[in-house]
Amino acid sequence: MHDVALDIKHLSAGYGRLSVLNDVSLEVRRGSIIALIGSNGAGKTTLVKAINGLLPITSGTVRFDGEDIGKHAAYVRTRIGIATVAEGRRLFPEMTVEENLLAGGTFGGAKAGRKEGLAECFEMFPRLKERSRQLVGSLSGGEQQMVAIARALMTRPQLLILDEPSTGLSPRIVGEIFATLNGLRARGIAILLVEQNVGLSLEVASFAYVLARGKVVLEGAASELVNNAAVRSAYLGAENFAENSSL
Repeated sequence: MHDVALDIKHLSAGYGRLSVLNDVSLEVRRGSIIALIGSNGAGKTTLVKAINGLLPITSGTVRFDGEDIGKHAAYVRTRIGIATVAEGRRLFPEMTVEENLLAGGTFGGAKAGRKEGLAECFEMFPRLKERSRQLVGSLSGGEQQMVAIARALMTRPQLLILDEPSTGLSPRIVGEIFATLNGLRARGIAILLVEQNVGLSLEVASFAYVLARGKVVLEGAASELVNNAAVRSAYLGAENFAENSSL
């Protein structure tokens, strides 16, 4: 087992002739929370799709646990330990909380450990245990996000990718969800946190990458970037990074 769970080198990808990502390199170590921040249109979700095999890469490599997974189908990447909580959650609204969670553990070791996995998820999110028989469509947005995270954890991932987990949620609920990330990190899970919320991301992350116009324009320890003027400018305009990319 490699210390680096996800290792991306010089990755470029896009949609047809439209190039979105250009020469992106980053890594996520086991037991760490890595933040990927940037404004809308920076290429964050495109990168998540490329990692998951939902978008072909045009150049570069994506390695997981030391293995080049660039040609693996999306379902294979899930089976080998990559789980993603997609923006918008994509749950089954007409199914109960418990049924949604069980849907996450339908193969291999995840299926064999579904009972234990369910107990762990309910311990992590007691509110979900209280609502285990409730239809997911009737839950609040924050509760649905908890279901989405718990369902991802039911796959027994080594790498957890969270794509804009705070979108549309109240500050209190966002705080509760972010508080669980350190517990996951302590369990050795590698976490890639893809967010627009700079303050929260850098508060929980150990290292961060700033993406603008499809390129990593800044990277460093989260504690150093939190007060960086260039990072703050990400939410005012990606073009500001061109002037500050030497920082």
